[in-house]
Amino acid sequence: MESLKGGDNLSKRKIIVGLDFGTTFSGFAHAHTDDPEKVYANYVYPGGVSNTYPKTLTSSFYVKQGETGVKWQFENWGYGAREANSRNNRNRKAKVPAVYLTKFKLHLASKGFGAPSATPLPQGLTVDVVITDYLRRIGELIVNIIRDGYSGELTKKNIQWCVTVPSIWNNDAKAVMKSCMTNAGLVGGVDGSHHPLILVLEPEAASFHCYKVMKEQILEVGDKILVADIGGGTSDIVVQEVVSVGECYRVKELTTSSGGLCGGSYVDSKFMEFLHRKIGPCLQNCIDKYPEVEETLIKNWEVKKTGFGLSRESSTFVGLPSKLATEWEEQDDKNGEFGREYDEVEITDEEMQSIFDPIVDQNLALIADQLVQANGVKIIVVVGGFAESKYLMGRIKARFKEEVPHIIHPPNPASAVSLGAVALAFNPGTIVSRVSRKTYGFHCLRNFEKGVDPPEYLELIDGVSKCYNRFSVYVRKGDIVYVDDCISKTFFPGMRGQQKIQLQLFSSDEINPRYTVGETIKKEGEIEIDISSDMKLDKKREVKVSLFFGRSSIEIKAEAMNFISSGPQQLELPVVIGYNPEILLGLQSDGDAGVNTDDLLSAGVDKKAVYNLYKIKPNQMGFSIDSRNGCEFIDDEAQVIEGLNQVVSQLVNMKLTKQRDSAEQIAKVTDEVLPEPQVVVGLDFGTMHSGFAYAQFNNPQRIYTHWDYPNAAHEAPSCKTLTSNYYKRQSGGEGRWQLMAWGNSAYALYARDTHQSNLVSDTLSHPTIGMYVSRFKLHLTSRATGSSSLAPPLPPGLTLEVVITDYLREMGALILETLKKHYGDEFTKKMIQWCVTVPSTWDNATIVLMKYCLTAAGLVNGVDGSPHPFVVVLEPEAISFSCHNVVLEDKNLEAGDKILVVDIIEGTTDVVVQEVDSMEFVALDQSKRDKSMDDVFRVKEVTSHSEPLCFYSYLNAGFMEFLHKAIGPCLGVCLNHHPKIFAQLTRLLEPLMSTFGDWTTDGDSTEISLPKILLKEWERYDKREGKFARESYDELEISYEEMQSIFDPVVEQLVGLIAEQLEVVGGFKVLVLSGRLAEVPYVMEYIRRIFGGHIPQIISPSNPDSAVCQGAVAMVLNRGSAGMSKTCRKTYGFKGMKFFERGVDPDEYLLEINGVDKCANHFQVFVKKGETVTVDSSISKICMPTQSGQKKMKVELVSSDKLDPRYTIGETVRLEGEIELDISEDMKLDQHRAVKLTVYFRKSSLEVVAEAVNFVSSSSPQHLHLPAEVMGYY
Repeated sequence: MESLKGGDNLSKRKIIVGLDFGTTFSGFAHAHTDDPEKVYANYVYPGGVSNTYPKTLTSSFYVKQGETGVKWQFENWGYGAREANSRNNRNRKAKVPAVYLTKFKLHLASKGFGAPSATPLPQGLTVDVVITDYLRRIGELIVNIIRDGYSGELTKKNIQWCVTVPSIWNNDAKAVMKSCMTNAGLVGGVDGSHHPLILVLEPEAASFHCYKVMKEQILEVGDKILVADIGGGTSDIVVQEVVSVGECYRVKELTTSSGGLCGGSYVDSKFMEFLHRKIGPCLQNCIDKYPEVEETLIKNWEVKKTGFGLSRESSTFVGLPSKLATEWEEQDDKNGEFGREYDEVEITDEEMQSIFDPIVDQNLALIADQLVQANGVKIIVVVGGFAESKYLMGRIKARFKEEVPHIIHPPNPASAVSLGAVALAFNPGTIVSRVSRKTYGFHCLRNFEKGVDPPEYLELIDGVSKCYNRFSVYVRKGDIVYVDDCISKTFFPGMRGQQKIQLQLFSSDEINPRYTVGETIKKEGEIEIDISSDMKLDKKREVKVSLFFGRSSIEIKAEAMNFISSGPQQLELPVVIGYNPEILLGLQSDGDAGVNTDDLLSAGVDKKAVYNLYKIKPNQMGFSIDSRNGCEFIDDEAQVIEGLNQVVSQLVNMKLTKQRDSAEQIAKVTDEVLPEPQVVVGLDFGTMHSGFAYAQFNNPQRIYTHWDYPNAAHEAPSCKTLTSNYYKRQSGGEGRWQLMAWGNSAYALYARDTHQSNLVSDTLSHPTIGMYVSRFKLHLTSRATGSSSLAPPLPPGLTLEVVITDYLREMGALILETLKKHYGDEFTKKMIQWCVTVPSTWDNATIVLMKYCLTAAGLVNGVDGSPHPFVVVLEPEAISFSCHNVVLEDKNLEAGDKILVVDIIEGTTDVVVQEVDSMEFVALDQSKRDKSMDDVFRVKEVTSHSEPLCFYSYLNAGFMEFLHKAIGPCLGVCLNHHPKIFAQLTRLLEPLMSTFGDWTTDGDSTEISLPKILLKEWERYDKREGKFARESYDELEISYEEMQSIFDPVVEQLVGLIAEQLEVVGGFKVLVLSGRLAEVPYVMEYIRRIFGGHIPQIISPSNPDSAVCQGAVAMVLNRGSAGMSKTCRKTYGFKGMKFFERGVDPDEYLLEINGVDKCANHFQVFVKKGETVTVDSSISKICMPTQSGQKKMKVELVSSDKLDPRYTIGETVRLEGEIELDISEDMKLDQHRAVKLTVYFRKSSLEVVAEAVNFVSSSSPQHLHLPAEVMGYY
């Protein structure tokens, strides 16, 4: 494979795509050749439940054509295929003959493994056709996304495809994959890419991705790494040894890679086997009648599967479809069995282990076998979909923790393979050597050995006995094969007058195969060379046959050596042979000479000397990776000197007076200097959902979003968990509550308790049901805005401070646990720089309360908390910066362009208008100025405000109105008796939002499954009222028009909001919509249809749910590269005195001081509402004592919503903070003593400094720090 870092091909190839074609899920990542460090995984797939998982289903839906025959029409793929199949199954009256195919990748598994869980293919469909159809559709999606993200001029010809394959695949499977990519129109042909397809081994891609993103793990030359890629279908294990580290990271394969069919989907099969034993024959009968039942069971099981093992509860409960529950109950009635719950099945902890253990044990055995072969492994890295299983990870750690120091899995393990494939394409020399999985050689003639060779192989050629089917070995199973290695042998014609030589390449599982015939032998390919043009030497004509290893394919080259021929003949096998060096090119020196290894080897240089040379070159070795000190190691003395330099710099910046210059005082300040934080954590504390992201200060390009939350209720992992707590009463008094669970676990426990209670009505006093507390952040929003609260009331005895503190404490524990896994057990909260995002509506008091809760939760200050002041970032600012870094850089922005950011959060809607101030070419990482140059957006805020529009409340209200119309009065009755099902009903709207309006569901109706207690009430009500019974009460159908009636009132409000900004501000170059509503395809298309002619670019972040926390982290890491100026939202000043004006100032403010009439409570303005404030600027004012002999001066900072407030008292005025300065030590100047008040507009805070100007004061300058957003200028 040619290099992607230079050469003529760079102008032709623009995009590298890594396609992870998986057994259960498939996904892709991509990067532009101009910016190889920015590799993006795709999270947006048609029909997806949410844009929070980097994959879609590997599934297809076909409809049979005609009454007879075996023709099939491809209808849908991915999530859309499953939905189409569900609709068809539910449509009993008009159901069409169709087939839903899953796990068809397993048909390509090697014969030795088989494909027991692959969906059988119907007559008329082959595996080639099914895979081609799927690749064609996902390829279309990839091309469309790339066009939208980079440039509409890009085509498939600009794409370099990198497809990942399991290590257990044989050459036939890889040949099918290459053929399918061609038939799908992605590679070759008229419109496909002209660049050869690159096949990448899945565990190798995962290994390189882990190195790229987890550099905190200190690797040294000689360290051994075991990578276990445990996906949905296959498990691939590879052991590598580090050859060099740093910028030129190199590894070599240490053992033959191994694997098996023991992925997570086989646990699903064990679950279904368990259910058949548990429920009995009625389960199969029900599935035969209602095929969608099995699909629903697997979906419900997936929710529980990932979380099992996180907490060892006594039982796990999996919900059953109502049809199955009814049939099971009827079966038990016939058998005389009673007293069980039929709405869900209980699985004990022992039964759960029996479901998991057969598959987990296979994976443990594969890992153990590799550890035996490669003694002394330092790190086990686990990736793949099944790696998200807590139970699997727990078993791996328990089994191997004594012999392997580090057992880890990267953030977002599901995207590790596709991201790693792209990264490897940019770094093709990463793999130095591999271990051959098979023996390879050619068919040849050898002298016949009587008593050894079979008589049937005997041939007399020119009177000499020859053995016909001999195996001429080139490389043996287990041999180390270096990248770009070339093995050559010389062959001669077998008989006189021979005019052609046929070369046949064979492989064998044996180490020393003698013949090219047998069960272990496989023919891999053949070529023919014409030797007829020069017959003089006859049988002495030499033909040199060479095998070139390590490129994107194995190449066979045959050429004449001592005679004239028509030219060298070459055969490039369709895929890489056995040892799988799919994407490697020749190892090339980074030194001055730029000599390729082939050049050195052809010149006669010893091969081992060549590779030793590459191992010891300093410019390739780099440095050991140390998460604390980057690439430099500084002794203690140097650290002290550097610390003193930082202190001196701080003293200069604060403009301290000369009395601070003594060495003793500098030493005192040195003792108080805080250690620099190592990691910044962005916490998005949301109304309905919360999440976090994090990154190291010394590796700012790698920002990780957390996806792994306990009891995730989504089919796929989500980057957020519920903002909710679940409490139960404590014994011993009214109003005492104990926190039982938080986040997703809170709802799961609440739902289980509610289900098991079987109460007719809910009461707070009932001991089995606690209080489910959610949306409590809205209490803060209502406090800040003064609007009526949309938050549910808190129960007696629970305060808002307690609820928020409890939630933050649990979230903080999860964050610390995550960081310890990522950075090591030595990591503590003291190393964290907390960054909390808040709505723009929040005022000072609200943020102060948030700070109190962070402190009470032990995250900030205290004995164990972070000593670093937490940073506050406005949510729309974070989104805007996230879009700057990821999306907007390709929108051709220029200075003066305006950007409208509309953040549709769960409590309010924030609107920010920004203007691009400059597009500067700066170094984001100052330590690598020559390597990390990038365009940085500098923006200034034009306007900013918040609308009290809680779109989610409007949507829920519209949805509930629809339900009341569809179900009738019984819904109200049911809600009165069982009020807690309201939360279950409102949650039904969530999965519908992600798919409504996308191209797979446009115009179609959809179905929702109602709570079982409501279904029973509804059916009873219809019977009681004599209404015609519905065909089914299991689901409720919602037409496309009805969905529109729910969404349109909300979208129309949003349209009005945007139109108002257009009218006030004028034109915009870009409109950024963020928040959950921006993920709804219908909403985005509606907005584009209305404003597409007015705003050139209407976009949303690729993953809106994580945009806030990721943007917040990026803002902290890139201070100074974000906004340059902000618009002040309030007027700020100090409380002071001025001459009293009679007839203007109130008499009650009159004070006589030293015979002069003064007006107290005067508002001394230093910045007015609406003014633009530049970041890091300052404003100073001089003030003096008001009375003779005054020994202290109190400075009070105040704010007002008015433009020109006169007094510091009134409804619009708020005291923001105060400081006191001791001025008693130098009384000579008395009332002429000047105190300078300076307000510094910092990036993350606003600082007020009060210091003596013309008199001596032993008191240090007094500082008042307030979060920047508190001051409103942010």
